[in-house]
Amino acid sequence: MTLQTHRPNNPQFNPKYNFKEDWRHYANTPGHAFQFQKGKFKGRIFVAANHSVGSPKDNFEEYQAHGFFTDDHGKSFQLSESIRFPGSNESIAAELSDNKMIMSIRNQRGDIRSRILAYSSDGGANWDTAYFEDSLPDPVCQASIISIGKRDGKMILAHSNASDPNQRNNLTIKISYDEGTTWTKSILVDRTDDPNKLPWTAYSDLLNINKNTLGIIYERANYSEIVFKTYIWEKE
Repeated sequence: MTLQTHRPNNPQFNPKYNFKEDWRHYANTPGHAFQFQKGKFKGRIFVAANHSVGSPKDNFEEYQAHGFFTDDHGKSFQLSESIRFPGSNESIAAELSDNKMIMSIRNQRGDIRSRILAYSSDGGANWDTAYFEDSLPDPVCQASIISIGKRDGKMILAHSNASDPNQRNNLTIKISYDEGTTWTKSILVDRTDDPNKLPWTAYSDLLNINKNTLGIIYERANYSEIVFKTYIWEKE
């Protein structure tokens, strides 16, 4: 599987690890993968991931988000195109309508404190566009995204992250009714006003409990706690 989903240049460890791309650090999502439920890619399992490239540069330019996917339930895997966007790091993805998908990406650049969103129309093999989303501020941290239903033919999305651009705090779920173009509903999950307790909320992951209930699991209190909560949301 490593030879299908990774591009290491380390023949001293394994003679087959001789890829000119020279990926070093490699991580899956963190969070969850997803499986396409409808359309031409139905059944495809897509795992968002990220890697760093070449010799250590100690800056954001070495990070690139990508993904890998299987159409045969894990017998074989294919790599997606990497996100050619400076500082794209930890990523997580969700299905949209019309055979499309979206990926929310940690932005490793310190001078721009917002999420990167990327869209694919070929099941995650290639990326049509990627951009900074100002309505999803982020302090350089992980996030989660999930499809939670449909309205007017478009997938409804839930997105969670620590939405304070300067601190890992203010964990918020935002809802989009137009597949990520706008984020019009906001649910505050957890925050602290005590500067001595930061970082307060960090990594999180979302899941569907039923058609109107979201679950969220997240780190809290300087990574000393793992908390699980549920929320009722409405299609409106």
